[in-house]
Amino acid sequence: MKILIVSPQLNSKVIHNHIESLKSMGYEPIIITSQNQKAHAPSHIDTRFFFKKWSVFEAIQFIPMFFSIHPQLVHFIVDDLNLNLSQELILETSKVLGLPVFTHFFNLDYHIHKNKNIKLFIYKSDLITCAHRQNLLDLRGLSTFNKKQIRGVIPPLIKPSNKNPNYRITDSTFSESVFFNKNFIINDNKQSFAFVVPFKEDFFKQTREELLIIKKILTHNACIFWGPSDKIEPNEMKRINKDLSNLKSFHNWYFLNSSLFESLSDVLPCNVRVFIAGLNFNTKELAEIFEKALQNGFTLILDDYQAELYSGLWQDRVNCFLLSRYTLLKDLESFFKNHYHEEVTLKNNHRNELIDAPVNEFNRLIKKVLSLKNESKA
Repeated sequence: MKILIVSPQLNSKVIHNHIESLKSMGYEPIIITSQNQKAHAPSHIDTRFFFKKWSVFEAIQFIPMFFSIHPQLVHFIVDDLNLNLSQELILETSKVLGLPVFTHFFNLDYHIHKNKNIKLFIYKSDLITCAHRQNLLDLRGLSTFNKKQIRGVIPPLIKPSNKNPNYRITDSTFSESVFFNKNFIINDNKQSFAFVVPFKEDFFKQTREELLIIKKILTHNACIFWGPSDKIEPNEMKRINKDLSNLKSFHNWYFLNSSLFESLSDVLPCNVRVFIAGLNFNTKELAEIFEKALQNGFTLILDDYQAELYSGLWQDRVNCFLLSRYTLLKDLESFFKNHYHEEVTLKNNHRNELIDAPVNEFNRLIKKVLSLKNESKA
């Protein structure tokens, strides 16, 4: 069965895994995407780089190709909330032809009730899936054209490899720094712990809650800020460092310039503890952080909302440290005082939670919507 996948962006491993899961289920996915996505397209899946601006004119030109593909289901992958007119026209064409429409939202927020484009897709889709359970709850109260519309949760599929981390230092400036030599926590077994905080630039804005969390961490522990620090303007970096230095009691910090999801095992020759609790990462970013953690044996410190993305995976103080998002600042005191030195082990043996269960649910929902569509035609 042919499934036409409409996705303006393909530059994410999470999106690739989502599409490849359809192929693994025996479907024939055909991707329609942007012309600038050629470098990111899966090599073994039919991909058409048709759209440049995703305009109405381009959508009209696409109609003959739509008929030539002759899909049995049209699948929209919504990576952000900026749906365009081309996607809307393809949606309307699909509905006129009586084709089932399946929309998957990777990221939603509570503003969807004010977004007319999103509401249109929610109204007209036969099947809607979200990456996080909370996103599904956010859809409550929105009207739908199809009274038998099916909704479900499909977390991002991640496929961590089974490679053994090869701890080596490639950043000599970092490894030879005073910070590196003096600021790692040493436990009773003389093992170093690198406390790492992934960041995005806006985390350090004065109005952001993430800045309060970062300041709270620095009152207890030295940490490495892991992210694209080279994209921060020099004056802004100066302001950030000055702001952090104004804390009454603070430990040292180091900005390790790196792609946000580049493997830390190539840089840090020690046990990496990655703190993400309370930090605003979308579901795709969380999935990629989880994948890196599983692949490299990092210990994660996350909150209960983030843990819901794979609810069957995380066990507090067994394979992660789990904090409450709503009482996070208070919980941090207890964490650093009582639990930070505890050893937990995150093993890469969770195929069922990360791959099998989402794929099975994915397949079940697609078959259900096709069955209902066939019943309505009978």
